[in-house]
Amino acid sequence: MPTPTTPVLGADELVGGQAIPETTVNETVRRLEQGAAWFQFKDRDLAVPPGAPGAGGRYRVSGGGSGVWCGQDG
Repeated sequence: MPTPTTPVLGADELVGGQAIPETTVNETVRRLEQGAAWFQFKDRDLAVPPGAPGAGGRYRVSGGGSGVWCGQDG
């Protein structure tokens, strides 16, 4: 069975029984990912949401955002 990984950094996650505080460790890694992902964008020039966004994807809304991105420019 492959080791589960986090969606943004691809960091290995602990599984049940591997370590006592696996839930706490995995939650901490996910919080770190949120900060690291702040600087990683899949696309910076979209005005509408992508049709099939990937897990952990970050997008910067260009000027004139529309649909659910209306008012979210930048």
